Amino acid sequence: MMSDPEPSLSVGESEHLRILTALAEGVHPLTGQPLPDDSVYQHAKVLRALQSAISALKRGKTKRSGKPRREGQPPQSGKPWPQHEVGQLLHAFEAGIGIDELAQRHGRTRRAIEARLEKLGKIQPDPRWAEADAKREKKSENLLPPRPMDKQIASIPEKDIPY
Repeated sequence: MMSDPEPSLSVGESEHLRILTALAEGVHPLTGQPLPDDSVYQHAKVLRALQSAISALKRGKTKRSGKPRREGQPPQSGKPWPQHEVGQLLHAFEAGIGIDELAQRHGRTRRAIEARLEKLGKIQPDPRWAEADAKREKKSENLLPPRPMDKQIASIPEKDIPY
């Protein structure tokens, strides 16, 4: 089995990196044979594009946001929780595994583990985070200002609305 070239890359990203690197080096990624000199992959613009894609993968840019992962962040930081991972988290937590160990096992921050366990009702919310979480929720509720027509519609008595 091939070793992972970048520890923060997923299995799929590692495979993509391997393929892109082979193409940039002028080698067929599946057969290992050299590509013909007249191959499109030998064209300067294509090589620059391949190098750019390789650099983006190595920097840890994610598919969803395009933002680089902050230095020192765990590999799964900011990524969605797949259902199977939630199940693994619950099983390990109920077996008595501590928050720090869970964070390490899942490649997530301590706060991400706490937040997920809070959401699942397994631990009580930490008062230190309650204010920040409330502000974040309030901010997301008010992303769009109310439209003038919304106020007009809201002022119409329900009995006067034709159905």
